[in-house]
Amino acid sequence: AALVAAVACGAALFHHESLRPTGGGTLGDNVAVRHSLAGHLRARCLDGSAPSYYTAPGTTTEGRKRWLIYLQGGGWCAESASLVEVTGYSHDESVGHPDLCSRRAQGYHGSSRHDRETRKLASGTYLSTDPRTNPLLHDWNRAIVRNCDGTAFMGSVGEPVDIGGGRVLYFRGRDNVLATVDALLSEHGMDSASDVLLAGCSAGGLAAALLADEVRERI
Repeated sequence: AALVAAVACGAALFHHESLRPTGGGTLGDNVAVRHSLAGHLRARCLDGSAPSYYTAPGTTTEGRKRWLIYLQGGGWCAESASLVEVTGYSHDESVGHPDLCSRRAQGYHGSSRHDRETRKLASGTYLSTDPRTNPLLHDWNRAIVRNCDGTAFMGSVGEPVDIGGGRVLYFRGRDNVLATVDALLSEHGMDSASDVLLAGCSAGGLAAALLADEVRERI
């Protein structure tokens, strides 16, 4: 399969795909279904929960040969107030500026514990099935990799980090991406793809560029 990496992000896409969705939808209505990486030896969200990824099938014969892998936006975290409590930063999740990792681990961008089983994808973006607004990718298979690690998908720390008070944090974002790619290849038919597009928004866009070579080797 040919792999292309792209960094693409608009305000509407970031707001819709980076926040916990307010509702699901019915299958076939541009809705993606949740899968869990529970049992994987390395993949973890910041709080230690098993990462989620979502898939939505292609809608044509040709489209089902092609895959879009989208890495969610959501900023990053640090455990130093001097790095994250900076004038001008906002901790509103719709903005995605950095926050404390210990705080992030208790919310959507640090845990999968409250992930919904389905999520309706954004219209008017490259995740849409509308050929009028998404002429190139509207009929492709789509996979959404959840941002829940706090390291912009770059972490691969061997052991959890003890932050005191009986709490540990896992920095495994890179592992989460590669584990998802492996699952798409072995469980969802991406091993027979003719084309794969690795894309993302904000932190996900950065990761799409930096991890493209590793993903290419895998497929």
